[in-house]
Amino acid sequence: MAGSFEVPVFANMIEGGKTPFLSASELERLGFDMVVYPLSTLFASIVAMQEMVNHLKNTGSTVGYDKIASFSDFEKVIGLANYSNLESMFASDH
Repeated sequence: MAGSFEVPVFANMIEGGKTPFLSASELERLGFDMVVYPLSTLFASIVAMQEMVNHLKNTGSTVGYDKIASFSDFEKVIGLANYSNLESMFASDH
């Protein structure tokens, strides 16, 4: 075809958005090469934050709320050890 070129076909799936919401396998069958779900984790995070805030409001504590990461898990997710190592490389002795 004159004037055409091959580029990857990209789908941007946003729950509740204007684009019909399809799974990655459905999009692949339709010829899409790439798919992203850019807001999915944010939307899930909002629900988790609302649940935590409601638990805290209702009980006055986070005790008993079992859908929470430990501080150790948090440190792993943010890569705290890497930052600590980097910090020690640039720390002064004074």
